[in-house]
Amino acid sequence: MRRVQGAGRRGHGAMGFLTERPPATVEVGGREVPVNADYRVMLRIDELPDGMPEAARGMRALQLFYGEVPADVDAAAARMLWFMQCGKKGGAADGGGKPAQPDFSFSHDGALIYAAFLEQYGIDLVDVPFLHWWTFRALLDGLSDGHLFCEVRRCRAMELGRVKDKEQQRYYREMKKRYALPLPEGEQGRLDAITEALLHGGDVNAVL
Repeated sequence: MRRVQGAGRRGHGAMGFLTERPPATVEVGGREVPVNADYRVMLRIDELPDGMPEAARGMRALQLFYGEVPADVDAAAARMLWFMQCGKKGGAADGGGKPAQPDFSFSHDGALIYAAFLEQYGIDLVDVPFLHWWTFRALLDGLSDGHLFCEVRRCRAMELGRVKDKEQQRYYREMKKRYALPLPEGEQGRLDAITEALLHGGDVNAVL
């Protein structure tokens, strides 16, 4: 399989996806710094534990992305975020809106993503030696609706209040339960504590 590579110096505006190679460097402190652009690195960053202290989590992400973290840590973090967003500005947060609830998880839905890539593109995500993060995201967004991964996302994102038919409401409610994403560690622990208090007559207010 042909290796997809990113290379070369460029400005940091919007990339012409069909005319430019995705970047293998970012500019930090006036110089081009090489980065680990493979999609697996971004997934490892995404999978860093929620319970990890924020500063340690951020530094570990920078280490994975750069290898050797640049001296200007704040600028390095900003360029890493730019890269992870594929050169685009952020989503709802930029407009002051509430961030959308995620409808997929790279770790939880990994098998579904793998199957969809293999079927639609003939890309084995385990064996491919390198796949640029930006290329991976473009291919992920381009998956056709026939894949189970896309149907799972659709069911999770469905707003039940907009579904008028009762049978369809029942279907989507069941699918939401079946395909529900696991809660973050802290939130799951809080819900477990509330459940424990309710079952054994404890003080629910103490864990709210």
